[in-house]
Amino acid sequence: MPRRLLGWAGPGALALLFLAHLATMLRHAVDIPYWDDWDEIGPGKLGPALTWGWLLERHNTSLVVPTKLMFWAGYRLDGFDIIHQQGAVFLVFGATLAFAAAVIRRAAPGLPLWAACAFLAFSLCPTAHQGLAWAYDSPHRFAMLFFLAAVWLLLDDRCAPARAAAGAACGLASILSNSSGVLAAPVLAAAAGRLAWTERGRPSALPRAAAAAVLLAACAAWLAGYRPNPDEPGAVGPSSWAYWAFLANLISWGFGMDQNSFALGAACASLAAWPIFRLVRLGRRPGYGLAAALGGLVAVLAGCALGRAAFGVEYAKASRYATLASLLVPFMAAAWWIALEGRQSRPRVLAGLWALLFAAHADNWDFSVYRRIREERLAGLECVRTYYESGGEAYCPMVYHHPLAARLDWAKTTQISFYRRLREHD
Repeated sequence: MPRRLLGWAGPGALALLFLAHLATMLRHAVDIPYWDDWDEIGPGKLGPALTWGWLLERHNTSLVVPTKLMFWAGYRLDGFDIIHQQGAVFLVFGATLAFAAAVIRRAAPGLPLWAACAFLAFSLCPTAHQGLAWAYDSPHRFAMLFFLAAVWLLLDDRCAPARAAAGAACGLASILSNSSGVLAAPVLAAAAGRLAWTERGRPSALPRAAAAAVLLAACAAWLAGYRPNPDEPGAVGPSSWAYWAFLANLISWGFGMDQNSFALGAACASLAAWPIFRLVRLGRRPGYGLAAALGGLVAVLAGCALGRAAFGVEYAKASRYATLASLLVPFMAAAWWIALEGRQSRPRVLAGLWALLFAAHADNWDFSVYRRIREERLAGLECVRTYYESGGEAYCPMVYHHPLAARLDWAKTTQISFYRRLREHD
């Protein structure tokens, strides 16, 4: 009975932490679009009719189809209430953690569930406040959700045709969600193709190989329509030290380390890489799922470094990247558990890793950050109110970097939620 209670204590505590974080974020939320949210407000965009042109229009460089569908559904249900959109984004992130747990449980069934939950808990640290309190950060959430669902489906022992088709569909949804899905999909395709090769002659080999081919073809089609964003600095490639410094600091950010240090980042990367290399070298089948999950996440972070290193190494510690980098942690723990199978030191190593992460995150559990976000959004809301009362150009830098007059006029025409709220309160 004590062991059974301990087994349920981990998921229960993780669920309570998730709900407490969600409640805190929603309590301080303000119904006003923020930054990229405004890009979907205007003629030919968010409105009563769902158009293919708008749905397949790229945002910066990415297709963001699930996000636009969520926005349009929200508009039809409640006039695009941003508070509800933020809650939906948080629930998508919760589903991502659930699929991460499912992948881990399949790959490392001997790892106690409460231990897996203990490592997953670090993903709910409020260092990720920006991505969890911003409706338009949902593309990253959707891309990771569908990617991990595809890993769970495609790298299972029982990869029947229907399961392979579902895995390919999830991989395609990840590609349509954000450019991070495009970066992670080739890693998944490589893992599925490798498994298909080792299983050649078995019924599961052909469906798995076909799914891998579909994902690679979809990535090629996505790249054919890619155009760099002329408003952003150019890419910084791996030949530059700035690229590696940025990537190392992204990885250490996922481990809770907010110091800018290449050495710390390299150490964290080594902690994640060693058990995976060992699993692949030994030919352990569970290693494919974990290798795909970790490899896909590293590919996403490498892509972030490629496109963002020009902003400076300090940008690696931006809050919005914490939700991506922190997903490395639970998969790393599962990989260590499998790699050390049969060794008595295994529980102690895992306990040491958790203690290291706990110490790194000790100063990061400041939920008052949502109060500060609320104050900024309320100031933006007052700026919008002033425009509706007095006119002007509606320059509200607290919520957008360009004048909002045209977008606010469209919001009034389409009766978007924040306009209706302002009218009711006046």
